[in-house]
Amino acid sequence: MGLTNVKLFHLAPGCTNLLFRPNLETHLTKVKKFFDSGTIVELLSENLAVCQFGDAACMVVTVRYSDNPQPGVRASFFLEKHLLQWKIRHIHFSTNPNEVKT
Repeated sequence: MGLTNVKLFHLAPGCTNLLFRPNLETHLTKVKKFFDSGTIVELLSENLAVCQFGDAACMVVTVRYSDNPQPGVRASFFLEKHLLQWKIRHIHFSTNPNEVKT
């Protein structure tokens, strides 16, 4: 599996986790503001690992916003090859708890 076929996308901080947003309307307002601003922060990646077995693959990576690298975001992707194309079937993002300042 070539990594050139995998595209990473992540919204700006504060827009990604609906569980911690007060409500759907607030979340959608933040997402709209993000897209209206046109500001896309460069993402840095490290510790990329890919495991593939047949038509299934798992990719894990630590992602950091270039303008605010701490804490990092752990990202995992489960992919499946369908009709000769890799499709992302599941995505999980979580803030690295070892880097959160308390």
